[in-house]
Amino acid sequence: MIGRPFLDCIVMNLPNGKRFTITADHLDDAHPHFGQITLNGKPLDRSFIRHEEIMAGGDLHFTMQAEPNRQWATGAKARPYSMSAR
Repeated sequence: MIGRPFLDCIVMNLPNGKRFTITADHLDDAHPHFGQITLNGKPLDRSFIRHEEIMAGGDLHFTMQAEPNRQWATGAKARPYSMSAR
């Protein structure tokens, strides 16, 4: 599950030699909600990230905003399998 970041930049040096970086713009008390999330420059419209995506290395970027984005990750496929109706 993806939640609000609390640091504007974190770099994970992975055991396979790759890096996974998480960054956030406008990370302050006035902007507690994410407006958009991108994974390797492409919009991410689901509420989770897969282990293999992290291990492949890359960039997860949050653009924070004052109001919640009520359109983000609203579909059934946006939820992780553990939250599906099965």
